[in-house]
Amino acid sequence: MVDDQAWLVGIYGSYDLRRSESHRDYRQLTAGFEALSQNYDVNANYYYPTTDKKLIGSATSGGFFAGNSLYANGVYEEALEGYDFEVGRRLPMGENLERFEPRIYVKYFDFGGDVLREDNDGVALRLTARPQQNLTLELSWEDDDMMGDKTSFSLSYSFGYSSVTASRSLRQRMTEFHQRDIDIRETSQLSDRLRTSTSAGDRVLISDQVVHVDNTNSAGGDGSFENPYSSLNNCSASSCVSSEVIYLHAGAANYTTPIALNNGQKLIGQGASFYGLGGDAYPVLEAATDLVVLANDNEVAGISLRATAGNALVGVDNQGDISIHNNQLWSRGGDAIKLSIDTGASIERSLIISGNSIDSDQVGIDIDSIVDNGGQLTQSLIIANNSIVSTYNGVDIDTNAMTGAKTVESINITNNHIQATASGARGMSLDLSADDAGTLSERSTLVSGNQLTVLDGYGFEYYGVEAENGGHIIDSFSFTGNQITSKEHALYLNHTDADGAGTQIERTVYIADNTLKSTDTYARGIRFYQADSRNGGDLALDVQIINNDITSKSEGIEFFNQDVEQASTYNLTIDISDNTINSEDHGIAFYNYKSLQGSTFNGDVNIRNNNITAIGSGVYLEETIADGAGSSLTRNWLVEDNSIQATTTAIDIAAPQATDQGRVEGDLIIRNN
Repeated sequence: MVDDQAWLVGIYGSYDLRRSESHRDYRQLTAGFEALSQNYDVNANYYYPTTDKKLIGSATSGGFFAGNSLYANGVYEEALEGYDFEVGRRLPMGENLERFEPRIYVKYFDFGGDVLREDNDGVALRLTARPQQNLTLELSWEDDDMMGDKTSFSLSYSFGYSSVTASRSLRQRMTEFHQRDIDIRETSQLSDRLRTSTSAGDRVLISDQVVHVDNTNSAGGDGSFENPYSSLNNCSASSCVSSEVIYLHAGAANYTTPIALNNGQKLIGQGASFYGLGGDAYPVLEAATDLVVLANDNEVAGISLRATAGNALVGVDNQGDISIHNNQLWSRGGDAIKLSIDTGASIERSLIISGNSIDSDQVGIDIDSIVDNGGQLTQSLIIANNSIVSTYNGVDIDTNAMTGAKTVESINITNNHIQATASGARGMSLDLSADDAGTLSERSTLVSGNQLTVLDGYGFEYYGVEAENGGHIIDSFSFTGNQITSKEHALYLNHTDADGAGTQIERTVYIADNTLKSTDTYARGIRFYQADSRNGGDLALDVQIINNDITSKSEGIEFFNQDVEQASTYNLTIDISDNTINSEDHGIAFYNYKSLQGSTFNGDVNIRNNNITAIGSGVYLEETIADGAGSSLTRNWLVEDNSIQATTTAIDIAAPQATDQGRVEGDLIIRNN
């Protein structure tokens, strides 16, 4: 105590250990100073880490070629060195409140590191009070450059103090804890951008098996960065076979030698940014054949492939992680990308096709899988941010499981721009089938944010979800935020068929927030065609069509041939809500709603809050029929709160028909339209 016992002055030291969120241990020394009085406090601390920075990975920047090696900037985690300085004052709040020792503190702090690319400084504010001498309430707020602001509240108990409510003497404050940051500040929660070191000494070796090809080199070359191979032919005859990366420089002329990749290889062209290298000029590979043949675990990026008579990129039974991105793909007489599976074995793969510019006189992206004889396919497909111009289908994905096989798929098709030009073409087309007992096909599909323009065909077609002879399909299909302009149906969901005893289809369809326009005389905005269950099959279909903007020459939304026959079951649920429909025929139409030959059809349909303008009827139901002994059809319809402007009939619902001992029942509610 100094100055006639008016101040407590002290120094402080500690050694701390902390484990970061990435499970790395850090240590630091802390030295502190404090001066306390009855009305004013001063605290200061200096924090010095004793643990060096720790390498946690490589950045996507700072690439550097040397010989056959590739280096990149390292990403490091580290503890931060710094200081804080805090001043506080007891709040003058009158005799009754001052016994709670209300105090306010303001703190400034500043931390930095060897790698951290920005200073981490900020301010903090604390309010404290002691309802008893041994209890402390604290409300604190802190704001710093890296972590943003945070607010916290705490209640703490202090041993050695009394439980009375009274202001402490200065001598009693001698046992008060020194104020410091008990956590070691480290960078595990920061982005890699802030933790990337640009120092040459901190570079990380990415690979020491990089082979360079550059036809500006007049000599044959040895594949190093300084002396690259002059052609892919020279490379293929030498170290291309065993290399991890084949780096194709832009060169002075087109390359003409096709290449077949080995397992685990990357084919990288100068057209893509590769650890910050390139991204400025595409090398061109051109030939009248298939140009690049994939193996397993491959990456192809930054190349202009021009197949004058074949597929630009092709693969058969590929496995592992496959990435095809940021290429220019041009094909005549073949597909731009053609990947096929025909196997009875087990295949697992992750396929990413993104950021490519595609021009094909056949199919842009064609993925065809046949799995049989107990085989299994597990695949994740991401098709995103591509620009595709194709004569036929822009994207075509077809999966068929047979004879006890199993397929499990996750498909994401997002933010692509597609134009398809030929008669009968599809912007996108999907197909899924499961044939034979013991066969299972599971698929989850998201199609979102795409722009499709189809000059003489369908915008998007899901050609079929078809199971037969005891096969089983579980399909979840989500179609959101797309823009389609097509001559034929904008969105066409074709066959959904369960055929045969023991056959099951469980399907959910979610269609929301799309803008759909079809321009031909008989083209629908959304068409569901031929959903049926036959010969003892079991079909469950749940459809939601919500908040779409639909313009069509024919029906805006059509369900055609919803049938169940031959002792089968069909459970159908439909919700059509909040859509805007402009149709030159019926706005919403149902045709051939039937239960035949001892079957059971349960149908619940809700049509609510739609804005419909139609030259035909606003809502139209043509036939509801139960025919034959044991046939039953339960029809529950709610048509509610719709705004309908129709040239003929606003709502036209035909009376149900029950023939040959069939039975029709259910509720029809029409209100507030």
